[in-house]
Amino acid sequence: MKLVFSAILLLASVPAFASTITINLNGVGDIGGTPLTSTMSADPGPTGLSSALTYTLPFAGTQGDVLLFDPNLGFPGDLLRFNGNSTLVVYADNLNGLNSQAATMNPPSSLYPNAVVVNETGSEANLMATYTPGVGDPGYDASAPTYVLNASTVPEPETLWLTGFGFLALGFAAIRRSHMQRS
Repeated sequence: MKLVFSAILLLASVPAFASTITINLNGVGDIGGTPLTSTMSADPGPTGLSSALTYTLPFAGTQGDVLLFDPNLGFPGDLLRFNGNSTLVVYADNLNGLNSQAATMNPPSSLYPNAVVVNETGSEANLMATYTPGVGDPGYDASAPTYVLNASTVPEPETLWLTGFGFLALGFAAIRRSHMQRS
């Protein structure tokens, strides 16, 4: 019995496996394939907005800000904010208009003292950023997460195809129902 209890304690002390957290600027995200919850809520961070795109994480995460440097702009355009309370707040620039849930007219004017800069990659239509924090960096957790932000606001072709297929199926169902009611 002692051996089994010791084995359980040993397994409980091993950190969870590293995971990839994928998010976009429209509130769609997942952690290892499991959907993440997102809402528009108040950001409690320095000069945080009263309504900002906020993801709920399964761990607290180290408090701090990640500035995403856009090579097309020549300066950081987006911001990932970890408040240390299991939230990830996403701010996006509005240079192309307010075309995403994360786009804001005025981003926070102050940052946490713990801030890092990460380069975005890709074209203007499909910018991405990948960030793996080290110990003490914003968003760090013992599970060693990697954050992937797909900043694109244009739906991916697969999404368009699935949406079109769904509407097509609904149309066929309505036609079939109509024919069955006439019979």
